Amino acid sequence: MFPFLQTHDNLDQRRQLQKQRLRHRLQLQSTQIEKVMDAHQLPAQVSGGVVTPQSIQFDLHTQLNSSWDRLRTLTMDLRHALGVPGISITRENGRLQIAVARPVEAPVRLLDVIA
Repeated sequence: MFPFLQTHDNLDQRRQLQKQRLRHRLQLQSTQIEKVMDAHQLPAQVSGGVVTPQSIQFDLHTQLNSSWDRLRTLTMDLRHALGVPGISITRENGRLQIAVARPVEAPVRLLDVIA
């Protein structure tokens, strides 16, 4: 087998592992968001979201009308539960979104690629 084919296989394996880690992180964070909301008696369910290179935006499905201010006060609890330094909560087109900054991934080292 040619050495560059082995390197390509290693990169594919690494990408698959990164995707699995991201899926796992999304599941954990969405569960934590729902737990915090439950603890504050604000029923909400994560109904989807968007992953960008800089952040993860969770869409919340909830029946909040007068509790918008109450939800904004939960940012400390959400930050602590998610283990992130900051989040933002926005309301757009009647939907609530919680944006969580993604950690900066370490760059791939040249020696790892060469190996």
